[in-house]
Amino acid sequence: MDLDIRTLVFSNLVVAFLLGLGMIAYARSYPSAKGFLTISAGFLFIAGSMSLVVLPHYTLIPTAIVTANLFSVAGLFFIGLGLLKHFSLNLKLFVLLNIGLLVFTLVTMYFFTFIHNQA
Repeated sequence: MDLDIRTLVFSNLVVAFLLGLGMIAYARSYPSAKGFLTISAGFLFIAGSMSLVVLPHYTLIPTAIVTANLFSVAGLFFIGLGLLKHFSLNLKLFVLLNIGLLVFTLVTMYFFTFIHNQA
C-alpha cells in the first residue's frame, strides 16, 4: 500500500472539516464561549484549502495553488483570532503579524509560482 501526498492531504481535509463542524456544534451548544465560531471558520478555510490541493484537475493549477495558500493563511488567521477572542487577549500585535505573514505569503507565492516555477 502506497501513501502519496494526496492521501495525506485528503485525511487532513476530513479532519479539518470535522473539527470545523464540531466547533460550530460546540458554539451553538454553549453561546457564552466566545471565539469558537471564528475557530471553526479557520478550520473550514483550511479544509477548503486542502480540497483545492486534492482536486487540482477541476481548477487551473496556478489559480488553485494561489487560492489554496491564501485559504491556508486565512484559516490560520481565523484560528488565532478565535483563540484571542476566547482568552480575551489584545488583537493589535496579532493583526500586524498576520498582515506581515499575508504579504510574505503573497510575495513568495508569486515568485515560486510564476517566476521560478520548477514544475
